[in-house]
Amino acid sequence: MLEQEIEIEYFNLNALDHDEPEVIEEKIKEISEKVKRSITLDQGFLIRACLITVNEKTELLLLTGHHLVIDGVSWRIILEDFLTLLTQIQNHQNLELPLKTHSFKEWASILHEYSNLGFPEEVEYWKEILNHPSYLPKDFDKPIGLVEDSVTLSYELDEKITKDLGIKINQYYNMDLNELLISSLALTIHKTSNMEEVVFEVERHGREQINEEIDISRTIGWFTSIYPVHFKVKGNDLITQLKELKEIYRKVPYKGFNFSVLKYINKIFENIHHEPIRFNYLGDFDHVLQSDVCKLSSLHTGSDVSAKNKLTALVDVIAIKLNGKLQINVTFSSNTFENETMQSFLDRYINTIKDIYQHCSTSGEIEFTPSDFNEADISEEDLELLFSN
Repeated sequence: MLEQEIEIEYFNLNALDHDEPEVIEEKIKEISEKVKRSITLDQGFLIRACLITVNEKTELLLLTGHHLVIDGVSWRIILEDFLTLLTQIQNHQNLELPLKTHSFKEWASILHEYSNLGFPEEVEYWKEILNHPSYLPKDFDKPIGLVEDSVTLSYELDEKITKDLGIKINQYYNMDLNELLISSLALTIHKTSNMEEVVFEVERHGREQINEEIDISRTIGWFTSIYPVHFKVKGNDLITQLKELKEIYRKVPYKGFNFSVLKYINKIFENIHHEPIRFNYLGDFDHVLQSDVCKLSSLHTGSDVSAKNKLTALVDVIAIKLNGKLQINVTFSSNTFENETMQSFLDRYINTIKDIYQHCSTSGEIEFTPSDFNEADISEEDLELLFSN
């Protein structure tokens, strides 16, 4: 297989009418979906590439791969290496990349050994959360259906808010952008459902350290972990809510990694089936391709999955920072929600984020919580007493 040539398809769009950009964009989408559909699990490589000449000034390189062999962190590794090689070629240097790390196969073997620990101290914790399924009031009481039944709504925060948001939430609450987005989603579901208890799944990179020897920092593969988080939203004071949500999220054992081990390897929770609300922050891709040679495009390349695949979540909320802007996508089934209902949900989510941004912009107080002092056994009451003095 390693000696097999990798085919890179080429498409030239010079003949199309460039006075109609929507025609160009639709053609790019058509080509991209064709390339994605060419991937089959039982034949050839599970990664594809194609080069598209749009005009004399613009060329696009599409890289796509099956999720079985690649995740978001893997794409960062590949893009960083790609940029390194391009720069070395441009500067007439020898082509050199950093050393590889342990293989996915080696990691999988160690993971099975790790699963033998059983994590008895966590089993009851996760069982209790699974007694509280995700909830949003539906418009239609139907199965969520297939990808072809889904609708995606999107919003993009401007560069100033995106930049300041991460700085201010860290400055005043010692939270990162991922924690802010998760807390904002918990508040949004709380406001939408009128429920004090809020449960949704969080998806992470799944590359937690499972022993001292194995290193997967540059390993390509699918390492994703998914786990439920049970929030309790009380009162109406934003400061108190943010602090409590931050603490709940940080108390999730081992960042939720062992839940997937217990469910998919040890088969502890395999008979529990819910339609979850799911959140995934894909991270900041701005630093990946900081180059004059090329940059990431925001053009739509069509669906990444088959229209006949089953939807796996009641609502999927995906966020990514790209070209200086925070993009948020909410995907749902038209079998269960009206578009207007979910547009209101997205608007409420964005407004919650903006409310927190506005609060941080006018706040002069740094709000500490016990998790900010890992080395000290200190309660919220102790902190309030300490800083009040």
